[in-house]
Amino acid sequence: MILEPNVPNPVRKWAVCRVGIRKSEYLIERLSAGSPTSYRQVGALKTLGRAKFIAQVAEPELRRLERRCRRYRVIAQALETLCAPQKYLLDKRGMLEMIGNTLHFSLHHNELYMTLQYCSPDGERLFGSASDECGFAKGIDALALLSLGFGRA
Repeated sequence: MILEPNVPNPVRKWAVCRVGIRKSEYLIERLSAGSPTSYRQVGALKTLGRAKFIAQVAEPELRRLERRCRRYRVIAQALETLCAPQKYLLDKRGMLEMIGNTLHFSLHHNELYMTLQYCSPDGERLFGSASDECGFAKGIDALALLSLGFGRA
């Protein structure tokens, strides 16, 4: 069965902000530890002959990520006052019931279909047919599903 997004747009925007905050915080941790966060940075480190970033090189990227986190937090807090987005998050049982269904969603103005095939051993993440090409190689959790527009109706 093909499922269409079923949550209101403000809830979806809130979830996109929360996913963006989570990703930015992860990248800040990696950069603070001196690890590269992209293939471009790996190439730059190899050409410079270094194993880690030095503070002067990572500082502009850290500032950019911190600004992004602040901006997303402000938007997410404003959206939380409009509606209660946490009530739309799926629990484990709701996520497991989605296995076998095909999600139809739009990502960066591209129409995509992803069939959910299996879940992680802890039941927190779902994996699908197009996970890698959609950017969900590590699986989709309840917040990522909500950011795509799928949650409790």
